[in-house]
Amino acid sequence: MSQINFTFLISLSIILITYLFKKVSIIDQTDGNTLVKIVMNITLPSLIITVFSNIDLSVNLIFLPLICILYGLISWLLARKIFIKLPRYNKGSLVISLLGFNIGLFAYPFVENIWGTQGLQYIAFFDMGNAVIIFGLTYIVASFYNEQKAEYSIKTIFKKLIRFIPLMSYFLALILSLTNINISNTIIYSILEKFATINGPLVLMILGLYLDFSLERSEIKGIFRVISFKYIFGLLIGISLYYILPFEKLYRAVILISLIMPTGMAVIPYSLENNLNLKLSASIVNLTNIMSFTLLWVVFNFLSI
Repeated sequence: MSQINFTFLISLSIILITYLFKKVSIIDQTDGNTLVKIVMNITLPSLIITVFSNIDLSVNLIFLPLICILYGLISWLLARKIFIKLPRYNKGSLVISLLGFNIGLFAYPFVENIWGTQGLQYIAFFDMGNAVIIFGLTYIVASFYNEQKAEYSIKTIFKKLIRFIPLMSYFLALILSLTNINISNTIIYSILEKFATINGPLVLMILGLYLDFSLERSEIKGIFRVISFKYIFGLLIGISLYYILPFEKLYRAVILISLIMPTGMAVIPYSLENNLNLKLSASIVNLTNIMSFTLLWVVFNFLSI
């Protein structure tokens, strides 16, 4: 069995075991909420700092977040046209579900186990652009579709960004790298390494806890349109860039898989906060988790890096 298939089978086993524990009420989704806080505030930042602190910076890396931001803007413009005739609260949920990706709570374990540190470095740079889309553009768009016309400001968005610990971890790690400060032989680094090693299993457990096979039948048409656009457009752009960009194979491969990641989990609280269709948003998040896992397995095998 190849390393790729072995990695995905182990990952699938952890997800399904956690899902089974949830079904028999040993654990529940509130435990998932706690795990999300642990990952986003402790283990993922630890992983980012340990991976980034020794990175060799190059000009090519800046294209990764820029590609993500540009892709998000184009998706927003197209989504506005696709769902223009729908009721406002439905349209808002569908549009924001196409803006940004769930990378930190989905892709990292697979990339780390299959493509190693360099793959993690590339996808982490892509995720920097994703944070701007999720906490900037997506937040603004969700507020726009609020029928009560919720106010938003640059100050509010800036606060959300600086309170997002993983993004601040990127900046801290980049500062360490730019200033040639080596922390790899320190106690702090050793502690961060310990936290980083448990990030992958925790992320997979979160996926199992949030796994849900139920769909709202009344929303199937809208969900189908989102899914079709998300993966057809993502694959079209991803494959095109894979064959067009003049960078190394792993760099291009990371862009390809990043563009087929599931919908970001932030759309759920955004939908709740702005009186959008919460059930629709939750259904899209769950379904894209399942579809992206399957598609990712296929693409990793196809790329064979």
